[in-house]
Amino acid sequence: IAKNTSPVLFDTAKWNHSERFLYEKLQGLSRDDIRALNVMACTVYGETRNQHHQARTAVAHVILNRSKNTPTNIPKVIFKRKQFTCWDDHNRSAILAASPKDKAFLQSFTACVCAIKAETDMTHGADHYHATYTKPYWRNSKRLKNVGRFGSHIFYKKAQRRL
Repeated sequence: IAKNTSPVLFDTAKWNHSERFLYEKLQGLSRDDIRALNVMACTVYGETRNQHHQARTAVAHVILNRSKNTPTNIPKVIFKRKQFTCWDDHNRSAILAASPKDKAFLQSFTACVCAIKAETDMTHGADHYHATYTKPYWRNSKRLKNVGRFGSHIFYKKAQRRL
């Protein structure tokens, strides 16, 4: 995505009754926070739109964990080169067309809110994942520990060093 191109901010004036809960979740957030949540929800939508809530929430946790482990904000983490394949050209138009009227997007947004508000991280600090049908070179690294599978993704976190 180009520097000035990002998913459109929510236009709450066009929402129907079933989408109002989103509006309630956005109350009190700054414009930057709303943009970050929107980009996060679009990414979860792009990565997991055919999966269940637990898988969506796990991907949201990875985004949060990456943003905690680096001194950047959520959009910078997401748009870092080669991080989230959903933003590749073949899928980008579907993500940019996402809206609260799409049930899968609404579920993705909900998963992001759940991850943000969660007291515990269901991925135990995972900051990597891959689809079960791929075999990235880094998956067997001794620097990473497999923390489990959620939906069609396998999650990893940095392994603790032994002293």
